[in-house]
Amino acid sequence: GEMVRLQEREKRFLELGMGIMEDTVVVVVTVVSGCIKAPTSSRAPPKCFAEVKLREVAVCGKVIKTHENPQKFTTQTRASSPSTPFEYSWNEHTRLAIPSATGDAIRVSVFTNKIVGKDKAFSLDIPVADIQPELKSPGDTMTRTFTSTRGPGKGEVTLELRLL
Repeated sequence: GEMVRLQEREKRFLELGMGIMEDTVVVVVTVVSGCIKAPTSSRAPPKCFAEVKLREVAVCGKVIKTHENPQKFTTQTRASSPSTPFEYSWNEHTRLAIPSATGDAIRVSVFTNKIVGKDKAFSLDIPVADIQPELKSPGDTMTRTFTSTRGPGKGEVTLELRLL
Protein backbone atom coordinates (compact mmCIF):
# COMPACT_ATOMS: atom_id res chain seq x y z
CA GLY A 1 0.00 0.00 0.00
CA GLU A 2 2.60 2.57 1.09
CA MET A 3 4.95 1.68 -1.79
CA VAL A 4 2.15 2.04 -4.35
CA ARG A 5 1.25 5.46 -2.88
CA LEU A 6 4.89 6.57 -3.10
CA GLN A 7 5.10 5.35 -6.71
CA GLU A 8 1.90 7.22 -7.59
CA ARG A 9 3.25 10.41 -6.00
CA GLU A 10 6.57 10.03 -7.81
CA LYS A 11 4.71 9.43 -11.09
CA ARG A 12 2.66 12.59 -10.47
CA PHE A 13 5.85 14.61 -9.84
CA LEU A 14 7.30 13.27 -13.10
CA GLU A 15 4.11 14.18 -14.95
CA LEU A 16 4.46 17.70 -13.56
CA GLY A 17 7.97 17.86 -14.99
CA MET A 18 9.53 18.12 -11.55
CA GLY A 19 10.52 14.57 -10.74
CA ILE A 20 12.33 13.69 -7.55
CA MET A 21 15.75 13.81 -9.20
CA GLU A 22 19.07 15.34 -8.36
CA ASP A 23 18.17 18.53 -10.24
CA THR A 24 15.15 19.16 -8.02
CA VAL A 25 15.53 21.00 -4.73
CA VAL A 26 12.97 21.20 -1.98
CA VAL A 27 12.62 24.59 -0.32
CA VAL A 28 10.53 25.22 2.78
CA VAL A 29 8.84 28.59 2.25
CA THR A 30 7.57 30.24 5.45
CA VAL A 31 5.29 33.23 4.99
CA VAL A 32 6.30 35.15 8.11
CA SER A 33 4.41 38.42 7.74
CA GLY A 34 3.22 41.07 5.34
CA CYS A 35 1.80 44.55 5.12
CA ILE A 36 -0.30 46.53 2.71
CA LYS A 37 1.09 49.95 1.83
CA ALA A 38 -0.98 53.07 1.25
CA PRO A 39 -4.48 51.70 1.83
CA THR A 40 -6.90 53.15 -0.68
CA SER A 41 -9.36 54.32 1.95
CA SER A 42 -9.56 55.02 5.65
CA ARG A 43 -11.84 52.07 6.30
CA ALA A 44 -10.89 49.40 8.81
CA PRO A 45 -8.00 47.17 7.75
CA PRO A 46 -9.30 44.12 5.88
CA LYS A 47 -8.50 40.56 6.85
CA CYS A 48 -5.82 39.12 4.57
CA PHE A 49 -4.29 35.86 3.45
CA ALA A 50 -1.23 35.02 1.38
CA GLU A 51 -0.83 32.55 -1.47
CA VAL A 52 2.47 30.99 -2.58
CA LYS A 53 2.69 29.44 -6.05
CA LEU A 54 5.48 28.19 -8.33
CA ARG A 55 5.41 29.95 -11.72
CA GLU A 56 7.21 29.40 -15.01
CA VAL A 57 9.47 32.16 -16.30
CA ALA A 58 10.23 32.82 -19.96
CA VAL A 59 13.75 33.31 -21.28
CA CYS A 60 13.34 37.10 -21.17
CA GLY A 61 12.69 36.90 -17.43
CA LYS A 62 8.97 37.64 -17.62
CA VAL A 63 6.65 35.35 -15.67
CA ILE A 64 4.55 33.71 -18.34
CA LYS A 65 2.21 31.24 -16.68
CA THR A 66 1.49 28.95 -13.81
CA HIS A 67 2.61 25.35 -14.12
CA GLU A 68 -0.12 22.86 -14.89
CA ASN A 69 -1.22 21.37 -11.56
CA PRO A 70 0.76 24.09 -9.75
CA GLN A 71 2.25 23.68 -6.34
CA LYS A 72 0.17 26.16 -4.39
CA PHE A 73 -0.26 27.03 -0.72
CA THR A 74 -2.68 29.43 0.97
CA THR A 75 -2.29 30.74 4.51
CA GLN A 76 -5.08 31.23 7.02
CA THR A 77 -6.97 34.51 6.78
CA ARG A 78 -5.77 36.89 9.48
CA ALA A 79 -6.77 40.27 10.85
CA SER A 80 -4.18 42.89 11.71
CA SER A 81 -3.89 44.03 15.30
CA PRO A 82 -5.26 47.47 16.27
CA SER A 83 -1.75 48.63 17.21
CA THR A 84 -0.34 47.70 13.77
CA PRO A 85 -3.14 48.18 11.22
CA PHE A 86 -2.48 46.82 7.72
CA GLU A 87 0.29 44.52 9.07
CA TYR A 88 -0.31 40.79 9.17
CA SER A 89 1.47 37.88 10.83
CA TRP A 90 1.12 34.34 9.45
CA ASN A 91 4.18 32.19 10.27
CA GLU A 92 2.87 29.36 8.07
CA HIS A 93 4.97 27.23 5.75
CA THR A 94 4.87 24.91 2.76
CA ARG A 95 7.38 22.89 0.76
CA LEU A 96 8.03 23.55 -2.91
CA ALA A 97 9.86 21.03 -5.12
CA ILE A 98 11.72 23.33 -7.49
CA PRO A 99 13.51 22.13 -10.63
CA SER A 100 16.89 23.79 -10.13
CA ALA A 101 17.71 23.92 -13.84
CA THR A 102 14.67 26.02 -14.69
CA GLY A 103 14.09 29.72 -14.43
CA ASP A 104 11.04 29.41 -12.24
CA ALA A 105 9.81 32.06 -9.83
CA ILE A 106 7.98 31.88 -6.53
CA ARG A 107 4.90 34.07 -6.77
CA VAL A 108 3.58 35.45 -3.49
CA SER A 109 0.20 37.18 -3.61
CA VAL A 110 -1.61 38.84 -0.72
CA PHE A 111 -5.38 38.99 -0.92
CA THR A 112 -7.94 40.84 1.14
CA ASN A 113 -10.82 38.67 2.18
CA LYS A 114 -14.15 40.09 1.14
CA ILE A 115 -17.60 38.86 2.03
CA VAL A 116 -17.86 37.51 -1.51
CA GLY A 117 -14.63 36.43 -3.19
CA LYS A 118 -11.21 37.96 -2.78
CA ASP A 119 -9.33 41.04 -3.93
CA LYS A 120 -5.63 40.95 -4.73
CA ALA A 121 -3.85 43.53 -2.60
CA PHE A 122 -0.51 42.91 -4.34
CA SER A 123 1.73 40.19 -5.72
CA LEU A 124 5.42 39.76 -6.32
CA ASP A 125 7.67 37.25 -8.06
CA ILE A 126 10.93 35.98 -6.60
CA PRO A 127 13.09 34.39 -9.30
CA VAL A 128 14.58 31.13 -8.06
CA ALA A 129 17.91 32.30 -9.56
CA ASP A 130 17.90 35.20 -7.04
CA ILE A 131 17.73 32.90 -4.02
CA GLN A 132 19.95 30.03 -5.24
CA PRO A 133 23.27 31.71 -4.25
CA GLU A 134 22.13 31.84 -0.60
CA LEU A 135 20.64 28.34 -0.53
CA LYS A 136 23.53 26.09 -1.57
CA SER A 137 23.56 23.36 1.09
CA PRO A 138 20.79 21.53 2.95
CA GLY A 139 19.82 23.54 6.02
CA ASP A 140 20.83 26.89 4.50
CA THR A 141 18.23 29.50 5.48
CA MET A 142 17.57 33.07 4.43
CA THR A 143 14.98 35.55 5.69
CA ARG A 144 14.17 38.54 3.53
CA THR A 145 11.47 41.14 3.07
CA PHE A 146 10.36 41.48 -0.53
CA THR A 147 8.50 44.56 -1.81
CA SER A 148 5.88 44.37 -4.55
CA THR A 149 6.60 46.31 -7.68
CA ARG A 150 3.31 45.84 -9.45
CA GLY A 151 -0.32 46.47 -8.77
CA PRO A 152 -3.00 46.75 -8.04
CA GLY A 153 -1.60 47.79 -4.65
CA LYS A 154 1.75 47.90 -2.98
CA GLY A 155 3.03 45.94 -0.07
CA GLU A 156 5.73 43.85 1.50
CA VAL A 157 6.02 40.26 2.56
CA THR A 158 8.69 38.65 4.73
CA LEU A 159 9.65 35.10 3.84
CA GLU A 160 12.00 32.57 5.35
CA LEU A 161 13.40 30.14 2.81
CA ARG A 162 15.19 26.95 3.91
CA LEU A 163 16.77 24.34 1.67
CA LEU A 164 16.00 20.75 2.70
